[in-house]
Amino acid sequence: MNRETYLKELQRYLGRLPKEDYENAMEYFTEYFDEAGPEKEADVIAELGTPKEAASEVLNALLASGQSGDGQLMVPGESQKEVETISGNGGAVDQRETKTQKSSVGRIILIAVLAILAAPVGIPIAIAAIVMLFSGIFILACAVASVLMVGCAGIISGILLLAEGIALFGSAINGALLVCGAALLSIGLGVLIITFSIWAGKQLTMLLIRLVTKLIHRKEG
Repeated sequence: MNRETYLKELQRYLGRLPKEDYENAMEYFTEYFDEAGPEKEADVIAELGTPKEAASEVLNALLASGQSGDGQLMVPGESQKEVETISGNGGAVDQRETKTQKSSVGRIILIAVLAILAAPVGIPIAIAAIVMLFSGIFILACAVASVLMVGCAGIISGILLLAEGIALFGSAINGALLVCGAALLSIGLGVLIITFSIWAGKQLTMLLIRLVTKLIHRKEG
């Protein structure tokens, strides 16, 4: 295998990444070969391992070292600069100045799926891991949707109560104040429930992804 073949194989495994991540990953490997030179091409390939192994390490690194509690994934991007360590299969480590950017939960799930597919495990295990991942996400989505409905119901009820309370001001001020207070409480709780359910959904999704990827790593061992 030569440099051209190696990079083409990498493109197969990394090609479905978001455009910017894909370009940054391929740029890294291209520059790695450029810096080594044609005479050390074989050494670089032996150092990095197979294209599938190299792609798996890159994808796993994005998940393992990049996930944060607020649903962000630290990957090459367009904001704050940091130093990222990328290691090849043979243990070679190269520190490169990269950037960080926020990522949506959907993007993290995409990278998790690609990491599972690129992992050096059997196809049945990879399929089982993906099914497990999406089944868990579906269950979480249903739970979050249920809680969101409760929050929305609280807000709607609060708005109706608030309208009723305002209408009472002309006849019973004390009752109007009581109703308006209950309405504002209902609206506040509804907003709190919605905010918490969205936050909890993201956290549980990240936890699920970590559990599935850890399971894959154990299977690799």
